[in-house]
Amino acid sequence: KSEEQSDISQEDSSSQKNNQPYDDNSNTQYIPYEELKESLDDIPPEYNDDVPPYNQPEFPQEQPYYPPPPPPPMPAEEYKPVKVGFLRLFSAGFITFITMIFVILLSLLFCIKLGFSGATLEKSIKKLDTEKILEAEYDSNHDVNEFLYEKSDFYNISLHSANENDFRNFILNLDMNSFIGENVAVYADYLLNNGRKPSLTSDKIAEYMFNKSTYNNLIKQDFSTMIYNLTDGNADEFLSVDEWKNTGFNFNILSYIFSYVTLGIFLVLIVVMFIWIAVIVDKRGRYVTGFYKNIFMVSGVILLIIGGVCVIAPPIVYSQTSHIVFYLSSKLLTSFNMFALATGGFEVIVGIILGLTKKLIIRHERKNRDFL
Repeated sequence: KSEEQSDISQEDSSSQKNNQPYDDNSNTQYIPYEELKESLDDIPPEYNDDVPPYNQPEFPQEQPYYPPPPPPPMPAEEYKPVKVGFLRLFSAGFITFITMIFVILLSLLFCIKLGFSGATLEKSIKKLDTEKILEAEYDSNHDVNEFLYEKSDFYNISLHSANENDFRNFILNLDMNSFIGENVAVYADYLLNNGRKPSLTSDKIAEYMFNKSTYNNLIKQDFSTMIYNLTDGNADEFLSVDEWKNTGFNFNILSYIFSYVTLGIFLVLIVVMFIWIAVIVDKRGRYVTGFYKNIFMVSGVILLIIGGVCVIAPPIVYSQTSHIVFYLSSKLLTSFNMFALATGGFEVIVGIILGLTKKLIIRHERKNRDFL
């Protein structure tokens, strides 16, 4: 019976073993967590250096970032001033002189074209004071009124009924300024701008005077006689542009000289010379600005002198002599003087700016040379 019980107990124990899961750590001793922690804490520090803290995962320490050192500074370039030889400077100076002449000519042609255009002259002539013209001195013995009165033989033409004062009133009533201004404009445009050909004759002048005259006893032939006497019979030759060719000078060339095409050609040549100067001096700023400054300054000063003399001289001389030429000059040169002064002033300002630029360039070059 005892054997049967032992067999039964063995069978029960075997069945219990078969019902439990497989465990290959059967030989491992189980140590509670509290005991393990106490045993680890009891280890001296000198033996615990390599033991990481319990239950604390290790992470790789992040290395600090150090930026790479800056590259070493580049060595400063040695300052080597570019020298321009004497031959180059002489050549550039010669081209500068030629350019200066072209700039002066272009400026004068521009001022003449605008200052003596037909519309400008017509406006100036219409503003003339006829009384001052008649009172102005013609020569040492006569004023304009006396000269015209005697030269035209108006006393005999009026059948001895008109004196100098009557002739003066006769001229004032004709309003010749408008008529002269309109015809002078035609001549000016023909000469400077290749305008229509003038067709003024002595007969047209006589007809105008006859229609404007307040002398009822004068006929058209009387006015033709007056014009013939005033011009010594050469009125038609003087007024005809075809007759001008007999002098040997081709007046048609004036229209080509003052045309915008010619002015444009002058401008292109000047630009080419400016470029040439820069190339000769190897585009060195101090030399380029220096030569350019001389061109504009000289041209501008010459124009200012011409314009200033034309503005100041005629009125002063007229106030001293009362001569008709200086009175007309002071009035008819007004537009030309204005353009000459404006153009000259502009060129002088450009020259001053170029001069200041040259000084800045020289100062900058000296600073670079001293620094190095």
